[in-house]
Amino acid sequence: MARIEARSDSKDAAYFVKQLKEMVGLGEIDESAEWINITYHDRRRSRVLPRGSLALSIEILPEEEVELRPAGHGRTEPNANPYLPPTAGRFRFSYNPLALCSALLGPKIAFQVGCCFCCLLVMILIGFCGIYFTSFYTVLESLGLTQSGTS
Repeated sequence: MARIEARSDSKDAAYFVKQLKEMVGLGEIDESAEWINITYHDRRRSRVLPRGSLALSIEILPEEEVELRPAGHGRTEPNANPYLPPTAGRFRFSYNPLALCSALLGPKIAFQVGCCFCCLLVMILIGFCGIYFTSFYTVLESLGLTQSGTS
């Protein structure tokens, strides 16, 4: 029984790692693709600095085969030969501050921050209204327009 649970846990861990790699953009690459190291030449320090790597696949086809296997520009239709999956994990900029807050913090924390902001706004509103109510009540009391509980 323990062996079955251990196998299940290792399969779950492998699946999680695979999903994480795909989300970051490090998923499996095509068999014709090769990893190319990207570098930067720092001329002031006379050093070559690594900047990452890029999976690159190039296919040179005859014109007849190109007409048989159409492909769109980038991710536009027809998205085939090769299929380009939708981007994952990219930040979407918005001029809407609520959408920007949700993108930066995540929906759960953005909701909590929004609730705290609303509570703070209500407390400030109560504070300002309390000041005006107190002064208004004092004016009414000085004019004798209020009914006091004592007779």
